[in-house]
Amino acid sequence: AVGCGRIVIGSPTEDSNKGALLIYDINANFLKKVKWSTTEGELGAITRVNDGRIVASSQSNKTATSGTRWFTDFSIFDLNGNLIETVTPENSAKLHDLAVGCGYIFAATNDTSGGAIKMYDLWGNQLKQWTPTGYTSTYSSSNLTAKFPTPGNVTMDIFDNNLVIGSLLDDRAW
Repeated sequence: AVGCGRIVIGSPTEDSNKGALLIYDINANFLKKVKWSTTEGELGAITRVNDGRIVASSQSNKTATSGTRWFTDFSIFDLNGNLIETVTPENSAKLHDLAVGCGYIFAATNDTSGGAIKMYDLWGNQLKQWTPTGYTSTYSSSNLTAKFPTPGNVTMDIFDNNLVIGSLLDDRAW
């Protein structure tokens, strides 16, 4: 991820899958390596930089039977790699993607009540939650129980003061 004068590389398999963030200045000079202490946390699988923050997925869970992996937490760092907060979205949400911009952090999640976008301030306080409107998926599967498909199939970004959400399994963006 590149932003705010930083290049940040998420390295989720570093140190036996605990993960790490490698932080460089915009001229590619190494500044800091942020190591994670959680077993198989896979810090940095999703990494974003904007608004003076580095935001990265920071905890994964793996089901014993299927081996399916999903992310449950994200961590917020300042541009020097100092931890500000680790956030666990409510209702055991599965984290699809993160976006940072316009003074907010957005998390695309699936949880027990369905798919949602959760909006946080830059310190990790949840401000709002909503479900994108106009979503009709042609994807059919017995395991699709929410508005978004499986993790990794939804992507978000901030563009021109708009949150743009796309889905691999749908030909539209919101």
